[in-house]
Amino acid sequence: MNTLFTSRLNGIFILSCNPAIINNLIDDFGWSIQSRDVKDPDHPDWVHVTAKASLMGAAVFCTHHCKDCKVIGPDKLKEKVIENLKAGLALYE
Repeated sequence: MNTLFTSRLNGIFILSCNPAIINNLIDDFGWSIQSRDVKDPDHPDWVHVTAKASLMGAAVFCTHHCKDCKVIGPDKLKEKVIENLKAGLALYE
């Protein structure tokens, strides 16, 4: 398991993800991820998962997989991902 994503664990994060990236979730967060029986109305084929990770690790993962992953909670993680995406977009404007 990658220590970037698990060092200083400080939260449980809820994500809606394209099933195509489940292997990436396992690689980065380990087998502690759990799927939830919840449907995302915007992406009915996606799965909801919970994962234990540091805020930084979860933000890096969600930013990297921004086309295949949406943060459901907590808001602090959502804000960090939005901040990362805006900073990246600014490089191209």
